[in-house]
Amino acid sequence: MNTVEDKSTPLERYVRVLEAIAASGGSATAGELVSILGLPRPTTHRLLKGLVDTQLIIKLSENRYGIADRLQRLSLLSADDRWFEPVLRPIVMEIAQTFNMTTYVGKFNGQRVVSVMVESPEEPWRGFVLPGREFAPHAAAGAKAILAFHPDNITRGLLEQVSLPSFTAKTICSVDGVLEEYEKVRRQRYASCVGEIDDGMNALAVPVLASSQIVMSVGVTGPISILPETSHQTFAEQLHPFAVRIAALLDARR
Repeated sequence: MNTVEDKSTPLERYVRVLEAIAASGGSATAGELVSILGLPRPTTHRLLKGLVDTQLIIKLSENRYGIADRLQRLSLLSADDRWFEPVLRPIVMEIAQTFNMTTYVGKFNGQRVVSVMVESPEEPWRGFVLPGREFAPHAAAGAKAILAFHPDNITRGLLEQVSLPSFTAKTICSVDGVLEEYEKVRRQRYASCVGEIDDGMNALAVPVLASSQIVMSVGVTGPISILPETSHQTFAEQLHPFAVRIAALLDARR
């Protein structure tokens, strides 16, 4: 009996396994994958082992496999920002109205943190967080709130590859100093920018935990007179529920 020769590359087979698991609701047994893919059982088990070893899938039970956090994180990092507009804009507008301050969403793309959305009740300070603008990793609250929750070896490498300019006398410009600031952010669960980019402006941001990863942040910015450092903890506590709502929307999209 003649059989059709499978000429797909090893990489193509790995991708097919991932697609099959995703199409099965995020988990599947080895037997189910053998039937779906039409591959020999030993080949399927070899592919599954390779994907587990690279942390793209996880073993949920003796014979069931699911999508791992690493792959979910890649999905968030590469997500097309255009879908944010209709989904997140209402929440961002609500935050801006609640705080009466410019509100922004930052996103980490694996190399840098950029502003992907901004809503402001006032025009004068919108330019600090315009969509597409890169957040300084050593000074911007929106960047600190994300990068602080990534491993130090990753953030150190990132910081060592870019310049850390001094915007004001308060800017932290050393890698070790920034990593210490990140540790502070992890302890308090929010990040501040206190006159570190502009002497007259402050900002704070909180992390958005979605798919067990932090690649986004949401924050507010405004003049020191309406966002004094002494109020940052209180504002952060009020901002965290909005971050939870954003995370829920991101998780629902998966």
